[in-house]
Amino acid sequence: MMRWLLFVVLLPGVALAQTHVKQPFSFLWDYASAVDRFELKLDAGAYTSVGLPPASAGTYTLKADSALTGAHSAVVRACTVALGCSPDSNSVAFVVDVPAPAPVPAAPTGLKLVAGVAAPPGPVESPSGTTLTAPGSSIIDSLGAVWTLGPPDASGFPVKMRNGVIDGTAVVLCYSGRSVNARGDLITDPGWWKWTDNAALAFSGSWSLVAAPAGC
Repeated sequence: MMRWLLFVVLLPGVALAQTHVKQPFSFLWDYASAVDRFELKLDAGAYTSVGLPPASAGTYTLKADSALTGAHSAVVRACTVALGCSPDSNSVAFVVDVPAPAPVPAAPTGLKLVAGVAAPPGPVESPSGTTLTAPGSSIIDSLGAVWTLGPPDASGFPVKMRNGVIDGTAVVLCYSGRSVNARGDLITDPGWWKWTDNAALAFSGSWSLVAAPAGC
């Protein structure tokens, strides 16, 4: 005769079937006679061979299906090739409890969107020694003003422009000592002229005759 023991994760010394179990758990039963295999039946289903589970001192241990949940009943029987299968063991009714789901975190509050618009980068001052002799390039001075050479005017010499505004002619523009310097045509105006910004009036200034600037 077989005796059922239904435990939660095999607890030594426990000898009574438990009504409620949790995963993982195992079926245990006692059987002392010769046997080729055991068969297990859950609820009203068909018998399923479970082979010969591990045994210790006549008690067999079968790990339950880890997907099993809810209320069930189980019986087991012993089978031999020569004699067939024994009558059913006693029926064990049990409930596999499903763990409660983990609590859901509270929803965040006070969500805000703070967007900053970065100012576009300002013009980069030209390095000292930057020289213009033809249209196509530019000099940026310490105040961010853009100096260029344009096409020749009626005199035949290139016009010099500050922020796109024509300011006379020049053969060369050179940036030296954080100042814009202009040189004439070497015939009618062979000297160097330095631009000085008007501190009291933005975007205005004047030219003054200077010695040849360093690096030009």
